[in-house]
Amino acid sequence: MKISDNGINMLKRFEGSVKIGGKHVIYDDKTGKPVDSNKGLPKGATIGYGHLINSGEDFRDGITERQATEILRLDISMAEQAVKDNITVHLSQNQYDALVSLAGNIVLSPVFFSKFGDEDILESMDKNALIETKKMLGDTHKKKIDMSDEIFVINVGGYIGEATKSEIEYAIKTGKKVNYLEQQIKL
Repeated sequence: MKISDNGINMLKRFEGSVKIGGKHVIYDDKTGKPVDSNKGLPKGATIGYGHLINSGEDFRDGITERQATEILRLDISMAEQAVKDNITVHLSQNQYDALVSLAGNIVLSPVFFSKFGDEDILESMDKNALIETKKMLGDTHKKKIDMSDEIFVINVGGYIGEATKSEIEYAIKTGKKVNYLEQQIKL
């Protein structure tokens, strides 16, 4: 299954773009304003539909709509692979498109070990290794929060563990918008 044209159009609307003279131009992802590509690019320099410009990419002359769509398709290929690798139930095209959209925008995964047999890994660690692993994961999640515009808490059944609570508190402290699948928890 591949993302549909409707799914691509939904992502285009969600991501937005900045055009001048009919061409997609480089813009600051935080402000949505065009940037002078002849000067140093800001952190978060973006082109097309949410493509963060990587080192070595040169888009000073802008890109066409066709190029912007091709780059978007390339950017979502990892999200599509994540859905294919992790979802085993039959999906409608709309469900698939929605999951690809989410997979491309979710930064944190509260079930890091679940696919790899977390019980075996965690039970085999000594106490110090377990503490260090939890600290490393917490630090990684906080760095990902720093890179995000907002976070989405998947709190099925209203449950939020201590690690996730600390990440929510961190997100709030750093001014990030926090969204919840279910009701907001009281910290």
